[in-house]
Amino acid sequence: MAVHPDDAMIPCSLALLSLMTEDYRSYLSNAFDGLTAQYMSATVSDLVETYVGPEWDLYLGCFLLFILTFVIAFRRQN
Repeated sequence: MAVHPDDAMIPCSLALLSLMTEDYRSYLSNAFDGLTAQYMSATVSDLVETYVGPEWDLYLGCFLLFILTFVIAFRRQN
C-alpha cells in the first residue's frame, strides 16, 4: 500500500495551525481570567443605571410596545 504525499496534508496543517495560535490562546486566557458572569452582570447593571436611569424597564416596555404596534400595522397593510 503506497502512501500518497497529500494524505498527511490536513493533519499537518492542523498541527501547524495549533502551534501558530498557541501564544494567542494563552494571551486570551490570561486576559479573560478574572472575567466572571457576576462581574459582567454588575458592570452591565451599573452602566444601565448610569446611562438609562432607574426607569429602564419602563423605557424597554415602551420600546417593545412600539415594535409590536409597528409589526401589527405592517402585517395589516398587506
